[in-house]
Amino acid sequence: MRLDPKIFFALLCLPFLLSCSFLPFWKEQPPDVPEWFRKGDMPKKVAVLPFDNLTSDPELEELVRRSFYSHFALKRYRDIEVTEVDRALRILQADSLRQWRDLPPQDLGNLFQADLLIYGKVLEYSKFFAGIYSQVTLKVQIEMVECRNGTGVWWKTAVKRSYEGGVPFSLFGVIPEAVRSGLHMTRERTLDLVERLNREIVADIPDPPFAESSPYFLDVQVGSFLDMELAVKAQEELRAKEYNVRVAPVKMGDRTYHRVLIGPYRTAAEAEKTRSSLGTAGFRPILVHHRPEKEEEEK
Repeated sequence: MRLDPKIFFALLCLPFLLSCSFLPFWKEQPPDVPEWFRKGDMPKKVAVLPFDNLTSDPELEELVRRSFYSHFALKRYRDIEVTEVDRALRILQADSLRQWRDLPPQDLGNLFQADLLIYGKVLEYSKFFAGIYSQVTLKVQIEMVECRNGTGVWWKTAVKRSYEGGVPFSLFGVIPEAVRSGLHMTRERTLDLVERLNREIVADIPDPPFAESSPYFLDVQVGSFLDMELAVKAQEELRAKEYNVRVAPVKMGDRTYHRVLIGPYRTAAEAEKTRSSLGTAGFRPILVHHRPEKEEEEK
């Protein structure tokens, strides 16, 4: 049995045509990193927010976000664990009618006591399979936003593609190529593509210098109340158990929340020990960072 020359020619051209049709698009360059980012209090504290998912794969957003965070955590920032970010956002939305995505960066910065927020979008996830050729495409957008004024200080849109298969030069090569192309469509190959894409994105994020000493402390946030009386009641209950507790107001949009805080702590291990001790007392404690006031630093 001979392969029809027209079919053979079409198969030969297929990978070339596909690669041409998916040429990288022109990406606008991010702005110059502002002077305050390169100097001053370092390292900057960053919260990686849940990503938006514009694809049909419901699991891809969390997959991409956690992969991104695993690479970003190696940079010289004070990153907040994504589990802590998610816990804080769940508590916020349980206490408010507004979605966190409706809040401006200034309000989210107050919530996390953060300098920078990272927003992400999974823009595209597509698969193409043509028997002896397969291609997986992933497109992600990342933006780093300054909390003080809500402006973007860095962003990147990146596309990564993975190919498998080719044109067999005999009928005996059709089956092996088809098998390789089919295996390329598995979830494991998608995971590999996600890792390679995030490694490339994070490598381009500017890395701030180390500070001689950290300007931050850790607190254990026991609760956040709109009602001041409830916050004071929780404070008195915890003081009776000999916790060093205070109430700190924070404005979120047109509302003022009264946060009940225990601390401050110099290390995450100390704060985590306190939070664990509160887990069975009916509270929903989370770890938050704060920059001490000048008078606190002088004490």
